[in-house]
Amino acid sequence: MRSIHEAPADLADRTRIRTRLVLALEGADPWKSLAFHRLGGNDRGTSRREGRFDKVFRGAHGPARVTITAHPSEPGQVIVELESSEQDHDALVRMAPEIVGIADRGELVIPEGADPKRVLRDARPRARGLRLVRVPWLYELLVLVVIQQRVAHPDAMASHRFLLRRHGTPYSEGDPTLLFPSPLALSRMSPEAFRDAGIDRERAERLRTVGRLAKHLPRI
Repeated sequence: MRSIHEAPADLADRTRIRTRLVLALEGADPWKSLAFHRLGGNDRGTSRREGRFDKVFRGAHGPARVTITAHPSEPGQVIVELESSEQDHDALVRMAPEIVGIADRGELVIPEGADPKRVLRDARPRARGLRLVRVPWLYELLVLVVIQQRVAHPDAMASHRFLLRRHGTPYSEGDPTLLFPSPLALSRMSPEAFRDAGIDRERAERLRTVGRLAKHLPRI
């Protein structure tokens, strides 16, 4: 891991730190392993296209961002740009190899054309306690899991988009990228707000529970 640049963010936010790393992939393929964190383009707080992954999420002490870009001139390397509050930053930097998938050494990926459910099912007997997710945005992932329960995928994604656009907050001043509502906001959301998003009473109560218990999830 090679650090290229580390500096405070702009003058408007001295408490936010940015770091730029160049990582050798060592056989890992982040574009496949990151599929576990955005299967089917589910997460509207994420921008993902060929050779680039850009995710905003809520860290323990404030908004954070992870951007992964294929190195333009060095095959087998990626550029990882990290931005977070000063309190969260060291932990986020340490997590960078896991986020990219280097820690998996290419063992836990979705092969081209494979059924993700079959991949997960076949992996389970080989490693008890296998960690399928090595990212710091577990709250946002758990929200997606609950929203997709017992409904058609397009309906679930429409609900997620509605909550993000109606109740999300901008990542930072001048950046229109939206953060999903905070755990506190989700735990206090009214039945009417969930109903407007097309979310039934049972899933709404589960989402409020996610908001209440989010502080117990592993965080950076």
